[in-house]
Amino acid sequence: MLFGVDAVMAVRLIVRVGVRIIHGDVLLLDVAGRLRRLRTSLDHQRRYPLGYSRPPLVVPLEKAAAHRYHRNMATSPDIRTYNDALQSEDREMADALLAVISRELRDAESKVWHAHPVWFLDGNPIVGYDRLKDSFRLFFWSGQSFDEPGLDPSGTFKAAEKRYTHVSQIDESEVTRWLAEAREYQWNYRDIRRNRGLVALTENLADA
Repeated sequence: MLFGVDAVMAVRLIVRVGVRIIHGDVLLLDVAGRLRRLRTSLDHQRRYPLGYSRPPLVVPLEKAAAHRYHRNMATSPDIRTYNDALQSEDREMADALLAVISRELRDAESKVWHAHPVWFLDGNPIVGYDRLKDSFRLFFWSGQSFDEPGLDPSGTFKAAEKRYTHVSQIDESEVTRWLAEAREYQWNYRDIRRNRGLVALTENLADA
């Protein structure tokens, strides 16, 4: 096949080379340059037989998936505005929590909801934080069902919380474990009105 391509290109070269016979003299116009271009063209066809003008851009699947994953979970600018409006010590705690939550719940939707930052999975509220009068609160909507200890019950449903008064009290590994359980154990707050009450959203809570 390649020999056929070479032969065709050679014939075209002879036709295009511009052989002129002037008073019995043979004048070859720019033969060397045309030969170089022919050689480059043939080499390109051997390397890229499908006719690509340049090597196709190939992105590893895992890298492409990671790019889409990160792109879909950008933290809401409203949350950044919320943190920036806090006093210095509170902002340190908010920023510390924001860093961990954003890293662990990268696919979650985030926004300021009912005046404080909240993260949602498929529309279901999972975790949030807010400033209280005497502390800073980390809040998990389904936290009472977690296996990981350290949270205190909050409200009349299934929520639980952890309160801090200084950024040094925030244990990143502990928060990370709670966030992992926040995926695994979910009560359906999203449809609480339609269901006329709180029902289990994940199968592991079906008998709870």
